[in-house]
Parts: sequence; structure tokens; C-alpha cells
Amino acid sequence: YFLELQAQLVPLVSDLAGRELVTGYNFLSLYGGSGKCDPHMDEPISMYTLDYCIEQSEGWPIHFSEVVEWPTVENSQNWKPSDVLKDPDIAWTTHTLEPNQALLFNGSSQWHYRDNINPGGFCNLLVFHYYPAGCENLVWPRQWHKHFDIPELEPLCELFGDGDADGLS
Repeated sequence: YFLELQAQLVPLVSDLAGRELVTGYNFLSLYGGSGKCDPHMDEPISMYTLDYCIEQSEGWPIHFSEVVEWPTVENSQNWKPSDVLKDPDIAWTTHTLEPNQALLFNGSSQWHYRDNINPGGFCNLLVFHYYPAGCENLVWPRQWHKHFDIPELEPLCELFGDGDADGLS
């Protein structure tokens, strides 16, 4: 059901994002009493994130940064999530979804996190990820040999086991 719903939303989410998108993956997130989501950026297959709040005990804010550059190897060594929160150059926005509301943001270019839910609380979210159409050979590591035109890479890429470009295998 979630796959069908995510596919039905492609035209709307593409319009909101201002570019043609295709589905990445999705999941049902059932956060409980000590639920929390540390600061992070998503991988490219999750470029656009649509969070839909199904139900919750009370509002549980999500905080997300402005669009920022991806971390490099140099600045991610010995990195801790708290470093992002202390960075004075990163501007943050907070949004609290109510049940039956959704929020679209650029999960692979915006830091995002949620603090601990209050004890005894809960939040059930449906998370849909999308990425730009035509980028299948970039977001699926199993397809990198095609993108980089290195046939010798194919046996190594098959070890990833994360699916083909259509995401079904």
C-alpha cells in the first residue's frame, strides 16, 4: 500500500520540488517513549523527504538546516552530531507536524534531527523518499559501473545488493 501511495504522490512532490522525481524508498517509523533522531543528512536516494504524520501523543518538532554542502572526508573525521548543532554558520528551522500533515524537505542537503520524545509519548510517521529522475545510475551503487562506464566494476557493484535502478530487486 505504501509503495502505491508513494507512486501516486510523485506528480505532487515533483511539482513542489520543481523537478521531475522518482520514488526512492519508504518506511513506517514508529517512534516510542525515548524516540530521537540525531542530526544527519540522508544518502542521495533520499534527496527529497516527505514526512507524513499519522498520529502522535503530542507535537514532536523536526529541526532542519538550510541547504548546505555535503560533508567532505576531511571535515567528517572525528565528527559528532553535536558539532552541527554548535556551528554558528548553520541556520535552523523548526516545524511541528500535526496528524494528517506532511512536510517536504531536501533530506540529503539539509541537516535534520528530532530531540527525544517526552517520556511515554509516541509519533508514527510515514516517510517517503524521492530523487531526481534520470539519476538511477548514481543513487543505486549497483549501477555505478554503468554511470562511470567501467564494466570491470560490475562484479564489485553486484556485492552492494541494494537493488537495481527500479528498486525492486
